[in-house]
Formats: sequence, C-alpha cells, structure tokens
Amino acid sequence: MKNYVKILFLLSVSACTAFTAVAQQKRKPSIPRLVMSMERLWRADQYLEAMDTATYVLSLQPSNRAAADFIYYRWEKMDEDTHRRLQNLPDENDILQAMERCEIYRLLDEIYTHLSDVPLPLHGTNDRWVWQPEVSYFTGHYDSERSRVV
Repeated sequence: MKNYVKILFLLSVSACTAFTAVAQQKRKPSIPRLVMSMERLWRADQYLEAMDTATYVLSLQPSNRAAADFIYYRWEKMDEDTHRRLQNLPDENDILQAMERCEIYRLLDEIYTHLSDVPLPLHGTNDRWVWQPEVSYFTGHYDSERSRVV
C-alpha cells in the first residue's frame, strides 16, 4: 500500500512540475493577479502559500510596494503558523505527514530563494528589518524530507 502512495505522489509531483514549466513558458505572470492571489490565500489562512506568492511578486518586481508591505507586516504571523504546522506533524514514519512536511519545506525554500535576490531593506533603514536568508537550512530539510518520501 505504501508503495502505491509513493508512486502516486511521485507521479503527481512530476505532473505538476511539467504543467508548471509549460504554463510559465507560455506567458508572463500578471503582477496584479498575483497580488490579488496572495491576499486571497492569506484570507483563507494559507499563510505560507500567500507569502510564497508575495516573495515571487517581489522577485519579479522589486519595487512592488504591495508585496513589500505584505511581507514586512505579515512575516511574523506566517512564521508562527509555519512552526505550528510543523509541530502538528510529529510522526516521522507517516508518509502523509512526511509529504506535508516536504511541501512546507519546499515553500520555505522558495520563499528564501526569492528573497535572497531582493534589495534590502524592504522598509526604512537597515536597522528596521534586515533579511538574512539561510536558504541552505531549508534546502537541507526539503531534500531530506523528499528523500524520506521517495
């Protein structure tokens, strides 16, 4: 049974990756749509997904004030929610929990990667909010969770 779940997971990941690659080649993303999407995700309590969208917008358009404000004012809430989500997945032998942890770390890796190229600070002077991305930390967790799932 576990092998079937693993196979289905791998097939769905590869299908999503292929679909995303084709979709990104066809057209450039609409910044206003992405901004609306991040607000919609936030209202649906999908904080990590909303922050991923906001950081993507900022990586595409570093001068986007809506995305910068979104990140600056909502980062702490997203961080708290992410830690709570990870604490609610304690069983390392459960394949579904491992898949969810893998997705959380993948999103965190994307967020940190997007922000690593953004000029800082987002607001005010350097002493107000300085970004120190530790991409390798989340990449390591993502790789270990992904290998555990596979």
